[in-house]
Amino acid sequence: MSGRSISILFIAGVSLGLAVRAPSQTQTTGRITGTVKDAQGAVIIGAEVTVKNPATADKHSGTTDNSGNYSVLQLPPATYDLRISAVGFTPAVFQAVTIGLAETSTINATLQVARSSAEVTVSP
Repeated sequence: MSGRSISILFIAGVSLGLAVRAPSQTQTTGRITGTVKDAQGAVIIGAEVTVKNPATADKHSGTTDNSGNYSVLQLPPATYDLRISAVGFTPAVFQAVTIGLAETSTINATLQVARSSAEVTVSP
């Protein structure tokens, strides 16, 4: 066998070995991202975001950052219910949010200030 043939076989073998060892680039999950604001347009920091698959009861959660943004990553393809809540605000609920493979769904929310009510009973 000539030196050139050996070189070609060596390069082919190395290339095949690298191809087999290369990590898979196929993404098998999706994500939900968005921004949470109040009715005046101010971002809400620290809002709790809960994503639940009603078919399996699988839950994922996160919180909004200093810009009011959130990301819930690595969601297997399915239909989810999303609940966003913060102290002093009425929660926002989004049902039947469908996530596919390698898909990002953007769900922005505007939370309304919670109404408070108090009942006072006075006895004579």
